[in-house]
Amino acid sequence: MEDMIKQILDMEKKAHDIVEEAREKQTHLDEDVESAVQELKQEWTAKMNKKIETLRAQEAKIAQEKLTQIESNTQMQLNKLEQLYQENEKKWVDMLFEDIFTTGS
Repeated sequence: MEDMIKQILDMEKKAHDIVEEAREKQTHLDEDVESAVQELKQEWTAKMNKKIETLRAQEAKIAQEKLTQIESNTQMQLNKLEQLYQENEKKWVDMLFEDIFTTGS
C-alpha cells in the first residue's frame, strides 16, 4: 500500500513537473512570438519608410524635370515674342500711329 501511495505521489509530482514545464514553454513561446512580431513590424516599417523615400525622390525628380521643361518652354515663347517684337516693332508702331490719327479725323 505504501508503494502504491508512493507511486501515486511520484506520478502526481511528474504530472506537476510536466504541467510546470509546459507552462514555462508556453511563456517562452509567447515571448518568442511577441519578439518575432515586433521584429517583423520593425522590418516592415523600415521597408515602407525606404519605399516612401524612394517614391518621394522619384516624384521630386519628375517634378523637377517638368519644371525644367515648363521653364524651357516659357523661355522659348518669350524668345519668340521678343523676336516678333524686334521684327515688327516699326510696322506695329506705324499701324497704331496711322490707326489713331486716321480714325480720329
